[in-house]
Amino acid sequence: MALKDVLMALYGLVLSKEIADSCEAAGWLPFYDAPFVQLLEKSGGDSELLKDEINNYYLASGDSIVMKISAAVDSYQVDREAKETFREALKAHEHGLYRCPPRVLLPEIERIVNVHLLKTQHNTPLNRERIEKGLQNKYIEDLVEEAFDLDLFKVFIDYLFERFDKLGATANANIPNRAAATHGWQQYSTQQASMNAIICADYLYRILP
Repeated sequence: MALKDVLMALYGLVLSKEIADSCEAAGWLPFYDAPFVQLLEKSGGDSELLKDEINNYYLASGDSIVMKISAAVDSYQVDREAKETFREALKAHEHGLYRCPPRVLLPEIERIVNVHLLKTQHNTPLNRERIEKGLQNKYIEDLVEEAFDLDLFKVFIDYLFERFDKLGATANANIPNRAAATHGWQQYSTQQASMNAIICADYLYRILP
């Protein structure tokens, strides 16, 4: 690989980390189609301005993100129940029913991960150990298709099905946790929490099976 290619690759990694860190600081999960590079350029490299740009983008573009995901649902290789559940959650979000997507989508994500990814019908709730054991023979590139999918994969592995009492300071009121959403331990009632549940579901629906 030429030195120029190496430098460009390193530059891309630095940009990706800066964008991912700003998304995390703003409380948003990265949507693969978001114009993050343009937002970074607009901010002039200022991390606080980038956080504000990211926040403004999601608030202004929420409808278009939902429309893009809605148009893609039929293409996902999951069963009919999963698709219909996703459509209902998207409709709820469109009508401002922001509590619905976290409470509806996270248990459905758990089901399709069991059925489509881990190939099991076990009724045991998912946890990190079960997921990692089920993925031990799979290549990471199978679970990363779009920009920032690696960040979403990390949320899936480290956060989504972790015991809520173990998350501690990493628990985020804007990023739903399955146990907290299902048992009502955390209020996920905002547009942001709803959109994050949708983005997380969109990621897992896209990479399955």
